[in-house]
Amino acid sequence: INDSTLEDIVPYLKSKGVGIISASPLAMGLLTEAGPPEWHPASPELKSACRTAATYLKENGKNISKLALQYSLLNKEITSVLVGMKSVEQLGLSDSYLSLCCFH
Repeated sequence: INDSTLEDIVPYLKSKGVGIISASPLAMGLLTEAGPPEWHPASPELKSACRTAATYLKENGKNISKLALQYSLLNKEITSVLVGMKSVEQLGLSDSYLSLCCFH
């Protein structure tokens, strides 16, 4: 889920004015309470681990999507975060949370 393959060249990219885009902070649904679509290419083990994490977090009053978004949004190396979804309700987050964290 955490692709760090470009980590070593981030300083070079920044020196050239190239921004980093986090294109899938929710890992195509893996990091949501609803889970990924059936066709998701992740292994069954990874899907299971994400379901377990989402359940654990929910039982402890946390939302896996919110944590995943915060991870990308608070990473100073990431210039832009692209999030795709059918609706805000799909994330289980309020409009007020999204406006606070995503549009600063």
